[in-house]
Amino acid sequence: MTVTQQLFSAYLECPTKCWLKQNGEKPTGNLYSEWLAEQNELYRDQETKRLMATVLASEYVYQPGRVPCRQSVMVTITNRVLS
Repeated sequence: MTVTQQLFSAYLECPTKCWLKQNGEKPTGNLYSEWLAEQNELYRDQETKRLMATVLASEYVYQPGRVPCRQSVMVTITNRVLS
């Protein structure tokens, strides 16, 4: 089993929720939670692009879709002083 960011977040909220997601159970649907998930994904994408724009392309490695966003951001800001 691959632990994704979504599974880990679900586990922190409720271990049963994590188990259900891992076994492919579909949520019943909630407009607010769907909107919030979309907003979070949009924010992560925008901020990753913003951070990548502040660093030379030769100073980071990024694989969209293969590396979790937080891990790619850590690679981006390694050896940098943030002000």
